[in-house]
Amino acid sequence: MFGSWIWSARGTWTPRGRFGAANGVTAIRLALVFAMMALPFHLRQPWAGLLLMAFFALDGLDGKLARRSGLSSEFGAEFDMETDAFMTAVASLVAVDLGCVGRWMLLVGGMRYLFVVLTYRVRSEPEPRRSTARWAFSLLMVGLTAILTVDWIVFEWAAVLGGWVVLLSFGRSFAWVVSHREHRLRPVNHGRS
Repeated sequence: MFGSWIWSARGTWTPRGRFGAANGVTAIRLALVFAMMALPFHLRQPWAGLLLMAFFALDGLDGKLARRSGLSSEFGAEFDMETDAFMTAVASLVAVDLGCVGRWMLLVGGMRYLFVVLTYRVRSEPEPRRSTARWAFSLLMVGLTAILTVDWIVFEWAAVLGGWVVLLSFGRSFAWVVSHREHRLRPVNHGRS
């Protein structure tokens, strides 16, 4: 899916059309997600946590590179966001599979995709970017990284807190989209004259 989407967007990867270093960093982050998926079960802890740590360490670097080089693009922003969502889903699944957190974390991992499905037909003005959403994602990543690296009750609570904050953040976004949807004017029926 990612491969065909990236290939179909060629020419619009950056304002100059090239793939660019920033998208290259995002591609490395995407490769880390696939590496986590490929880990055999007996190696998942702590290797999944270490891969997630590397993923999170590179987060933000792609955006900085794009802005510094003047190569920011809609594709790059979407590529970064979809890679984050994919890692969240995979890391949540691995954490549940290892028994580090409850199955409810699967809802957290799938929230981005559920949000897209629920708001697909709702047209609204673009939602303003909020730093709270970034903080929620960061808190979740820190919690999942910790619990996937070392199985300790304090880290489990960090993952749980991060998960709840992400759910609240998506709930807020959903409420915003619904409250700012475009209302279509209904044709007025004057009856027959």
